[in-house]
Amino acid sequence: MFRTSALHSVGGQYINVDIATSTPGTVLDAVDRNITQEELCNAVLSSGQALDSTGADDEQIARALAIVGAGASACVDTGAKNAHEIAPVLPDIVAPASYAQMDGFLVFFAVVADNDDAATCDYNGLGAKPITDRAGDALAGGELSATVFLVYNADDERWELLFSTTSAADGVQSITGQSGVVTIGGTASIPHISIANGGINADRLASASVTLPKLSNSATASLNVAKRTIKAWVSYNGDTQTINEAFNVSSVVRTGNGEFTVNLSPPMADNKYLVLTSGCQHLDDAGGASDAVNAHSKTTSSFKVTCWNAGSSKGDLAIIDLAVLGN
Repeated sequence: MFRTSALHSVGGQYINVDIATSTPGTVLDAVDRNITQEELCNAVLSSGQALDSTGADDEQIARALAIVGAGASACVDTGAKNAHEIAPVLPDIVAPASYAQMDGFLVFFAVVADNDDAATCDYNGLGAKPITDRAGDALAGGELSATVFLVYNADDERWELLFSTTSAADGVQSITGQSGVVTIGGTASIPHISIANGGINADRLASASVTLPKLSNSATASLNVAKRTIKAWVSYNGDTQTINEAFNVSSVVRTGNGEFTVNLSPPMADNKYLVLTSGCQHLDDAGGASDAVNAHSKTTSSFKVTCWNAGSSKGDLAIIDLAVLGN
């Protein structure tokens, strides 16, 4: 850029004609106008945008400032789906001479095709470097789609994928993120989300933020959550009077031969809950047809269990399994 030196300019500034003082106005100079035009056009092009020849888009400069101001270099991909060859849109403006100068250098470009294997990226003819995730693991396929953002790691001589986007006419359909938090604005719709095993960071998941609205065909989500989940369970050895494993059962107390009291903590909302029972006289066989476990005398905080052995009499069973469902 430069300040005008056109005829009748004053101090590099344009002035208006003043008839009263016979002061001529600055002559509009083609060089001035063309330089200003090209500066603005180059700013738009360097951000990866195409010039709007209709003049209807009056926000191109604002977008260019936001993109280039973030330090990203818009590039064009002329390579293949797993071997990307990119060059800056305006090479005379942003084109580092070597990878050694590019640590932290950010680029974005529209891929020629989605990758289906490990991929490389050659920036401006400097040589192909592997594209990895932020941890340094090679891509497996499907991570590079539509527009991708890469940052160069000079120490490890690799491009690291920040994220890639897939767009549709009705909004953003998917964003593949590699680091940090990705926010989707507007009215975008995400019909399905797949999360890899171990992919949820527990300390970022607010307590009670996950509900289970479709555990059954009930139209009421609260009923699904309240009535279709096990509220308490216990696996108990009546011979040794020990709890193997339990959930929301504080203790099991033997009150007589084949008689037990199961204590619930926290308590149930009422005493109308269901108790599922299973029992076997010995640990190492299937038991007899007359082995039975009956639940009764239910309160909100406990219920009683009576066990019957193969001789159709009360007796302690080696296996007593109980599960509670209800409010």
